[in-house]
Amino acid sequence: MKQNRCVLVGRMFKTYSIFVQLFVMFYLSLNYTFASDSFDYQPKLTVYPSVPEPGQKVALRVNLTSSSLQTHGMPIKVSDVFGKEIASKDIPAGFPLPLNQIDIPFYAPPYPGKYSYNVKVAVGDRERFVNIPVSSIPVTSVTVTELAVLFRDNGLGINFELKNNGNQDLNNIKVSAVLNPSLERFYGKDMSESAVGEMYVQLLGRDNTMKVEMQTDLRGRQLLYDKEKNRFTLAILISGIGGLIYSKVEQFEIKNDTPMPIPLHSLPAHTFYTENAKDVFPVGSPLYQELSLYRQQLIDGSYNEDYPPDLVYGETWPFLYIHHFLDYDNHPFYSGLSGTGLYIPLITSNYVESAYEKAMAYWEGWTSDGEYHPGAVELYLGIGLPYPDKITAYEYVGRIAHLIEDMLTPAHVHSDMHGIPFDDDEFEEVYEPGIDPNTGRPRYEKYDEKSAVWAYWGGYIGNRNFTDFAELFTKINNHTDYFPSDEVEGDDANFSNPWNIPKLYRTNIIYYDFFGFDHYKLPGMQNLSDWVSPLNVMSVAAIYKFFWDNTH
Repeated sequence: MKQNRCVLVGRMFKTYSIFVQLFVMFYLSLNYTFASDSFDYQPKLTVYPSVPEPGQKVALRVNLTSSSLQTHGMPIKVSDVFGKEIASKDIPAGFPLPLNQIDIPFYAPPYPGKYSYNVKVAVGDRERFVNIPVSSIPVTSVTVTELAVLFRDNGLGINFELKNNGNQDLNNIKVSAVLNPSLERFYGKDMSESAVGEMYVQLLGRDNTMKVEMQTDLRGRQLLYDKEKNRFTLAILISGIGGLIYSKVEQFEIKNDTPMPIPLHSLPAHTFYTENAKDVFPVGSPLYQELSLYRQQLIDGSYNEDYPPDLVYGETWPFLYIHHFLDYDNHPFYSGLSGTGLYIPLITSNYVESAYEKAMAYWEGWTSDGEYHPGAVELYLGIGLPYPDKITAYEYVGRIAHLIEDMLTPAHVHSDMHGIPFDDDEFEEVYEPGIDPNTGRPRYEKYDEKSAVWAYWGGYIGNRNFTDFAELFTKINNHTDYFPSDEVEGDDANFSNPWNIPKLYRTNIIYYDFFGFDHYKLPGMQNLSDWVSPLNVMSVAAIYKFFWDNTH
């Protein structure tokens, strides 16, 4: 009996010891995790004011997501790109603070004009660059953030925030919300747009934020569309800023009586390709360093190209997309690079400016409403301008990157309309943005340099040795045109196919269910993606090198 008690006590002590060891290991792992992950690499570094004037005092707000005793007293250092320290601040002993924010003040350089000032922020051995636009020229900008939609009292409640990101106050701007904007041109009176509400803002100061709430009645869901009457489109329109109408457009699907946002376009893929194309170049090269410094402008340009305002042609949503197409050899009215954008019978004219023509506008400049807008090269070099404007130049390069990325989606080279209600594209809007079960990562992250398509194009685009945009757009377009989209078969015109790429048909990539909804076939979509997706990064890298060569 005494022996059994000893065994029992021994087992209890052993169990207790294991528990203590596990607790200590867990506690140490927490401390290690907090200490090693105290600097959030997500976009948590904010500059106030957003666009400072030369010589103005700037506050860099650093958001730390976690901390421990090991980080208390650790300095946050801000230095210029040459390593010279310009500001620093220790993490206070009382951290984490209520908002987990630390503001570090310093002064913007006193150079006149419009330029980008880049600083390096370091916490311990972890660091990242921050791009700060500085301008003595008036800059107007407003963004719509935190957009939320919900049902409220049998109506539709809309909440969002307006933020003035420019370097001057905004006066007398009009803010309105519209359901199903501009869709009546496609679907007739049954799809007429409906105003949710509007308001006038007399003053929105620089770097100020305003919360907006609006509400409307869905009138028994008559404004809903799709076969199940469960979708609607919402646009937030902002006018009174430099003659342009800014807008944020989102589609929503009602699931379990809750409006859920659905993607209009594969924007994460666009921004991914635009950002990661810089990694094709050696890390220590001057081109890589410059692309890293203007990373945010490239991403902003690629993202903004899918949203109004349409800087070149002034189209409203969803018609700005008609200039993201290039049907090189099968357009009903034209062939080649010009006039071969998305033709929609009874809606667009015969001549629709193509993605190539819009890219050339961003490159060479364009005239609208009697005003000339310089292109990316002129802006970068300051040709005909008081000062170079590299900020806008790199945003235009990001927009060009978006347009060449569109050329690697079959629907964009077949004049196959998509991205509006009732008409999606299974490759661009469903398959590519999805998660690859083998990697757990989005499928668009496919640009393996060892792949067959990379080897196939390596001598041409891999070396970035094309001579002009016409050559690049033509070659990419005729490659993608070989493959089918949801509604148009691929063709062999102007494509020699030296690598005997397997032929795919619509029946290889999609099928229709009993209700008439289309879905993708996995093997066919994988094959299509293998032959076009890696080219996104390579072709954008070609654009970056071409821009560098033309400005240096």
